[in-house]
Amino acid sequence: MFNKNHFGHRVATGLALSLLALTLVPGIAAAADSDPYLVKNIRSGSGSSKPTDLAAIGNRVFFTATDGGHGREPWVSDGTALGTHMIKNISPGSYSSNARDYTLVGSQIFFTAQDGNGRELFVTDGTAAGTRRVKDIRSGGKASAPAGLTALGTTLFFSANDGPHGRELWKSDGTEAGTVMINDLEPGKLGSNPVELTAFANRVYFVRNVYAPNGSHVPCCLLMRSDGTEAGTRTVIDKDGGAILDTYALTKSGSLLYFAATADDWPSSHLWRTDGTKLGTRRISGNINPEHLTDVGGTLFFTTANEEGYGLWKSTGTAAGTTFVTETNRPSSVTGVGSTLFFLQLEDSGWQYLMRSDGTAAGTSWLYGANTNYGAVMGNLTDVNGVLMYTLAGYLWQQGGGVDGSPVVPYANGETSSWGDRYLTNVDGTLFYVGIGANEKYGYELWAYTP
Repeated sequence: MFNKNHFGHRVATGLALSLLALTLVPGIAAAADSDPYLVKNIRSGSGSSKPTDLAAIGNRVFFTATDGGHGREPWVSDGTALGTHMIKNISPGSYSSNARDYTLVGSQIFFTAQDGNGRELFVTDGTAAGTRRVKDIRSGGKASAPAGLTALGTTLFFSANDGPHGRELWKSDGTEAGTVMINDLEPGKLGSNPVELTAFANRVYFVRNVYAPNGSHVPCCLLMRSDGTEAGTRTVIDKDGGAILDTYALTKSGSLLYFAATADDWPSSHLWRTDGTKLGTRRISGNINPEHLTDVGGTLFFTTANEEGYGLWKSTGTAAGTTFVTETNRPSSVTGVGSTLFFLQLEDSGWQYLMRSDGTAAGTSWLYGANTNYGAVMGNLTDVNGVLMYTLAGYLWQQGGGVDGSPVVPYANGETSSWGDRYLTNVDGTLFYVGIGANEKYGYELWAYTP
């Protein structure tokens, strides 16, 4: 049990942790003022409704769960028990629609689900009457499996496989007639397989596969953009300017879209940027294999790795504005909170450190360390309106929640309210997450906390 005087608690595996597993700067502080609370015991008793696919839409959270009498269906919550309900039993009886990919487009909420016709595109307004399948894109009971749902204005862009054309780029206005394939980029059943759909500068940028006649990838991962028309779907940069290849990690920061890519004359992966124009699309650094591209208040942070180790960098979109910050070690969970970058650093010894950075070497430091050899693993770093929330050893933590700025465990009635916490989601300043009630009074259910 976790209380104010003792750090020796049980994680999901039943492992006991000791004070030796954690080092903090400064020490553990008193509990935060507000209390986490169970939103609703959706599946009564100690059974688990197992909420997943949490998505913040306005001041509500959409998710998928089971109440025991129905399968895994779409639910919605405003943070109160009365305002938490199943939207619609899409797949009758105990069968599951396994809804996911909740995406707000204009005033419509799109998602994907299975209703006996394979996974297809649905739309909802949060009511049963306003929930329907948009189109059976792949008829005959097979799934078109829409993916990469992305809003551009009032239009949804996504990829889907209708069978004859393979997986290609589609769009929808929420009507059957208005749900169409934009372009058959790779004729035949192989499809172009668009991924990393990202709305930017009134276009949707994406990465597609290109195949040789024998079906092999030559080259891989071509950067494209689309305005939703066949004529307006084209390569970035155009053919005369050379193609951008092996693209990944599309990330918006400030007024630019950044990505990692190679090109015809630069075989290694480097950092690139675009402002949506040909002249404004260029390679801006020689850093090899940039990863963890993250926006922090309009500045892009990223990491690199080579034979000399790992490094943290930042960029404002120019070669001169792309500078080295500091060395790091196996960084992960890179997250921007306000004007501060947080990330995890893992040492060979098994110690994991929560790091923060203001973009300077002097302003990059560790907050505390946890010994993963004892099960004290950190993760799920989440920005909740300028407050960093995360999990440590399966419990919810708040950075800077103590009177002296120390990290704290938010308590309810003097003890931790839940454990096994996961799926942290910021909904208009309230953190929704999934956990098991203290003393296993509840199974995995929906919880909320306002820092």
